[in-house]
Amino acid sequence: MEEHVCLLDAFQLEFGLDEEQKRLLQHFFFVERLPLADAFEEIAITDEGRILRVMAKHLGLPMLDREDYPDKPVLLEGVSMFFLRKHAILPIQVESGRVRVVVNDVMNLPVLNAVSNYFEGMELGLYLGQREEIRTSFLKFGPSGFLEQEDGENWDQATVGAGVAPLADRDLNYSMGLGVGEFVDDGQSPPRIETVINDTGQLWFY
Repeated sequence: MEEHVCLLDAFQLEFGLDEEQKRLLQHFFFVERLPLADAFEEIAITDEGRILRVMAKHLGLPMLDREDYPDKPVLLEGVSMFFLRKHAILPIQVESGRVRVVVNDVMNLPVLNAVSNYFEGMELGLYLGQREEIRTSFLKFGPSGFLEQEDGENWDQATVGAGVAPLADRDLNYSMGLGVGEFVDDGQSPPRIETVINDTGQLWFY
C-alpha cells in the first residue's frame, strides 16, 4: 500500500528543506496564514511553478500552463473585477452546468466558498495557476473583456456623486485616464498604468 505523505513532507522532499525551514514554512503558512508563495519567499524559495506542481500533485488538481488559458476571459455578473484580481481567481469556462476556475491559492477557503456559492448547483472544476499568468489574462480585451467591464464599474462609481446638491452646478471631470502615466508591473498587484485614483471605488484607472 502506498504510504501517505503530508503536504509539508512533500514540500520538504521536493525542495530538500531542513527541519528549521520546514518549521518556518509551517509557521508562515498555517499560523501566519500567508499565501503559499509568500510563505515560501520567507524561506528564500521563489520557484512558484515548482511549488504549485507539488501542491497540484498532492491535491490531485490539474495545473494550467501558459498556453492553456483561453483567448478571452469569462465575465461573471455581479462579481467585481477587483475581487477577482485581488484573490487571483480566473473563470475560464462556463457551459452545460459546469464551470472551470483557475485559482492561485487553493487554501484560501473563504474565497473558495464564495466562488462555490456563486456557482451553486453547477459542477465546479478547480485548476491551479501561477499568479502572473492569471494577472496577464486579466489584461485581455474582447467583446466582453475584463477591462470593458471594469470601465463600467469605475464609471458607475465615479459618477455616484454627480447628483448631490453641492455638485449640481459644477462641471466634473469624468475622464478615465486612458493612455496617461507610466506602465507599472511591480509583481505585488496587477499591471496597471499609474494615473488617478477613483476615491469612491478604490480602484486604479488604467
